[in-house]
Amino acid sequence: MFSKLDKYNSYAKKGVIPLLCIFLLLNIFLLSKYIFHEYLAYFHSDSAAKVLLAVEIYDRGDFFPKDWNYVNSDLFIVFGHVFIIPLLKFMMPGYEVHAISGFISAFLIMLGVAALLGAMKVPRTRVIAVLAVVSAGFSGFVAENFYGQVSYGPAIYLTCFLLCSCIHFLDDGRIGSGRAWAGLFFVILFLVVWANPVRALVIYCIPLFCALAYPLICDTSISLRSKNALKVLCCLLFFSIIVGGVLHILTLRGVNNVYGVASAKWLSYDLMVRNIGLLMQEFLAILGGIPPANDSVTSIWGIYFAARLMAALLIMVLVPVTVLRIFAKNSVIGTIPVIFSVIAFLIILFFQVFTSVPEMSDSIQSARYLVPSVFLLVLLTLVHPMDYKRDFIFSAALLAVLSVNIVSAYFNYFRSNINSQVSINSGEIIEGRVKFIEFLAENKLNYGYATFWNSGKNSVLSDGRSLIRQVLINGGLPMPMRHLSSNAWYLPDAWTGETFLMLNQEESKAIDWARMKRMGAVPYRVLKYEQFEFYVFKENIAGIIPGWDYEYRKEQSFRADPQSLTQVGKYIGSADNDGGVIVADKGARGAVHYGPYINVGAGNYVVTFNVDAEFNEKGSVRLDVASAPDQRIINEITLDQMDKPFEMLVIVNKLRTLEFRVWALGEGKISFKSVGIRRVID
Repeated sequence: MFSKLDKYNSYAKKGVIPLLCIFLLLNIFLLSKYIFHEYLAYFHSDSAAKVLLAVEIYDRGDFFPKDWNYVNSDLFIVFGHVFIIPLLKFMMPGYEVHAISGFISAFLIMLGVAALLGAMKVPRTRVIAVLAVVSAGFSGFVAENFYGQVSYGPAIYLTCFLLCSCIHFLDDGRIGSGRAWAGLFFVILFLVVWANPVRALVIYCIPLFCALAYPLICDTSISLRSKNALKVLCCLLFFSIIVGGVLHILTLRGVNNVYGVASAKWLSYDLMVRNIGLLMQEFLAILGGIPPANDSVTSIWGIYFAARLMAALLIMVLVPVTVLRIFAKNSVIGTIPVIFSVIAFLIILFFQVFTSVPEMSDSIQSARYLVPSVFLLVLLTLVHPMDYKRDFIFSAALLAVLSVNIVSAYFNYFRSNINSQVSINSGEIIEGRVKFIEFLAENKLNYGYATFWNSGKNSVLSDGRSLIRQVLINGGLPMPMRHLSSNAWYLPDAWTGETFLMLNQEESKAIDWARMKRMGAVPYRVLKYEQFEFYVFKENIAGIIPGWDYEYRKEQSFRADPQSLTQVGKYIGSADNDGGVIVADKGARGAVHYGPYINVGAGNYVVTFNVDAEFNEKGSVRLDVASAPDQRIINEITLDQMDKPFEMLVIVNKLRTLEFRVWALGEGKISFKSVGIRRVID
């Protein structure tokens, strides 16, 4: 396919390769500076998750920690945390280990690209040029996804190695090396299916099957050996899905899994049209082609942005042209990567436009789903043969795109934020973050809680010296956010001594401080730093606020208060009174109390109902414990009278959400005071 590349081009003999090598080395240097320093300004809690998971794995000695909460059945297997785990033996769990992991991922991306281009027999000059483009980051948005957070970095290098092994297996007639490539092909597919079968089907398996099936069905000129090799790869594909899927199910049974997003839903016609209109913005953001609004067009930067915009528009034209040309050549080795990329792109594009999967209120960030497939399509375009004598327009346009992207590393890494918008204050942001960490240390704020975007990142930026665990505010109370977090963080014995709540003004107003006071969670000092307020408690509030400890080794009591859930009762008592009750008069029928919908781990528990119920031989009150949302009753009893607390044994065989219900039967006055739960030690 590439045998005639640069046939008429003598530039390589006149210094093009040395020049490209210089740009490649320069871009790698800028990339390293971005990873190890510049990204400090944009480091966030999603980026920090892999460091926190690596710490849990290292501390627990288990690659799948039983206390960790995975999201949407997404097991972390081939991800950046793998490179962090061995570093923790001699390094602090801080930004440095994150950066080293990011640098290793960047190396694997470039190695994967080089391996794929080598398998496709791309000439050395073009390989170096493309690596210079890849190391330049494409855009601030892509740089963050590949080298900063590295959210899609593994998808890129795994895809490159997968296609590389596929091509080598088809192209290599030797039995020994063929088995090695087939083994690599199977291992990669097995790992991605094990991690998340649904994602693997969408990103890898369906596109790959289409790529392998196309030459089998449509190309009558391929050899018998190639047909047999394609059939072997198809068999390995299906076998990896079966083995990886079974292991995924077995692994998932031993870990905690929460669902962070609802299932995909169809959008209305108006929203579909809106999403189609946003696609241009998404593509330009990925390709670094969005000029800053209201900036001068005739300035030096304005001219540069014009070049970036033109390069982005050109690549959007060149990609479909390249795809059609590769299909026209009807080469097995050429069509497999392009079919894979096109199918992967179309699948994601379908979900992007017609379903609720992406959050299109931030269309640029939602474009991250398109990044891997767009990257592969651009990659295949950048290595397409150029012939200036026979195809001058295409070749000149491709050369312009290569040139603009090769020299864009500085802007992508140091003048562009994660939304591909112009940013020039990263130094101030980094300095502010350093001062914030110093403030935490000076005030001995060693263990506390904050909302997601203010928690994990600061735990990592402080090298683990100030651990801030993520919470959400629910019903006026801070509650554990069990999303890429460990249940062990929220146990009363996770930290002994002072703890703090770090809140901004809006979050502080959302806290029901009167309710906190009734529970005994009263801050003894309040500190302020910029927009944050730090409420410092003398003890760990995890042992005070009900619902934090899944296992309830210490009894937790849920007292009647104005926020208690009821159907037929009326709360009696002041907001600051510990002795409040919910009363249902005789004749009332329904739930005097229900909720509070707490998560309870597997085990045996005693639930104590503190209720007064007037005597009636027909039955005055019914007590039950039910799971939510299925309303399955775990245990229940009907009593004719209650004048003292009643204990009920509850057996929970897996993590469940429970509610404790008190039902008035209309035969007497019912007064609900509290309900408590404690674990029975076997």
